[in-house]
Amino acid sequence: MFMRIFQFIKISLLSCILAKNISASTIPDSKIMKHHKTFLITESSKYNSLDPLDADLLPNYSVARMLYLTPIEMGLNEKLTSSILSSFSYNVDTLEIQWVVKTGLKFTDGTAISAEDVAFAVARMAHARPTFPVIKEIKGIKEWISGKEPLNGFPEGVKVQGNLISIRFSNPVDHPLFRFSLELFSIIPRKCVNVKTNKIECNKIPGSGYFTIEHENENSIVFKRRDSFPNGTHFPSVEHLTFKYIKPKNILTDSTLIDEHSVAMTSETSFSPEEINLLQSAYATLALPKSKFSCIQLNPTTAAFKDKMCRRVFVSKFRTHLVNLGFPKHELEGALSPQIVPGYLSMAELEKRVQQPSLSDIESCKKLISSNPVQWYAWEGQRQVIVEKAIEKTLNEFGQAESAPKIINDRSKIHEMFYQGQSHILIIGSGFWPQDPFGDMQMLFTPKLHKALSFVSEDDILQKALSDLRKPLAPAERKKKAQDLNAYIYDMGLFSIFRHFKPLYFGKKGSKLEGIPMALVTPFPWQFFEN
Repeated sequence: MFMRIFQFIKISLLSCILAKNISASTIPDSKIMKHHKTFLITESSKYNSLDPLDADLLPNYSVARMLYLTPIEMGLNEKLTSSILSSFSYNVDTLEIQWVVKTGLKFTDGTAISAEDVAFAVARMAHARPTFPVIKEIKGIKEWISGKEPLNGFPEGVKVQGNLISIRFSNPVDHPLFRFSLELFSIIPRKCVNVKTNKIECNKIPGSGYFTIEHENENSIVFKRRDSFPNGTHFPSVEHLTFKYIKPKNILTDSTLIDEHSVAMTSETSFSPEEINLLQSAYATLALPKSKFSCIQLNPTTAAFKDKMCRRVFVSKFRTHLVNLGFPKHELEGALSPQIVPGYLSMAELEKRVQQPSLSDIESCKKLISSNPVQWYAWEGQRQVIVEKAIEKTLNEFGQAESAPKIINDRSKIHEMFYQGQSHILIIGSGFWPQDPFGDMQMLFTPKLHKALSFVSEDDILQKALSDLRKPLAPAERKKKAQDLNAYIYDMGLFSIFRHFKPLYFGKKGSKLEGIPMALVTPFPWQFFEN
């Protein structure tokens, strides 16, 4: 009863804060109203790299999208489009992509964007991640990557003739064009890359996109729209767009942050159900489908988590404590596939398919953890309190007195320490696009793409299962293989999903946010403010 009263008081106070701040917010001058917009980011800290090869990391990808074009883009209507190609196609019979690069486009340093530059974006990815989905099927990729200084040329399957780029594959590929919309394929001048090391050499990378960085500080970046962009390509109406990095709770305590010139990007993992209801009553809300997931990873380099059944015991206890702390039991998940993707299995279905830990397994795991203390870290910028508490209570139950995470400011360091074995538990999240979810899974677990996932991605059974799912299959067979994959990942206990969740965007009531289609596509930052 006390807890219910406390929650009522908390919500009432939050309502008062929002109401007070909304009524007291000031109207910016007309120039700012028309041309200056703010994109509030709660899910990451500021970027740590402008190299496109690092654009798969959460802090970097939105910035990359502002500064660079990719060969293919995904429109709000889920249609493929391009700002840099006049045409693009894939021939399923010849297994060949053809791109025609527009003329007259320039980098921000004034030099022309050539077909060589566009093809080189593909070559850089092939050099850095030759086993990446689609990339690994390019004809001659293995021979090319093993040659001396491969970046001086292209794989056998990549040809550049004038403005025409052709990419030929050795095997059939599902949705190959879609992959090239990822920020990892951002286009930069070939001259800025050392062809021996694939490292950036330019002090400032010339951009190919619509915006440049005008100025920045520790917690914000101000982007300025380029003066012109030829060939009739859609040009953003927003002249200045500021990325402002804030904590999720700031949205609750200071509603002047969200007005007709700003949109907040967050997720339902950052708020309680009561807080989300409060925010939805105060703001326009774009809630995309549950395409994302939260997961805890266990590091098998520590004694306790070398044993599969101990990992399974630990995760099972974690789920129990999560529910006891107030997490809705019906929202507890275990499958990598969300319900919108073939292969989804409920918790009950997963538990039927795998061997359950015995009492001796539980006792053995308790002894391992009590004698081999588990160490872990949490990112100061985004504390998932209920998840952290559930982990702490699980460690306490297993006899570890010091169970709280160590707090760190640099999120990337947490991932590195997990990879190095200095940290034994890692909370992560990711998600899937509807166009090619199994390609997304294959991308997520591409060996050496994400160091922190190495303990999972280097599993041969997993890689074969992912490869099989990328082949032409009858729907029933694909569903069965996907279910088998979900059960296998669940049984491993290394990569344990515990929830599927929605990305959330908040804007002023009546704003353009309410007109954006509810698709799984992540809109580009400036698109929230377009007519």
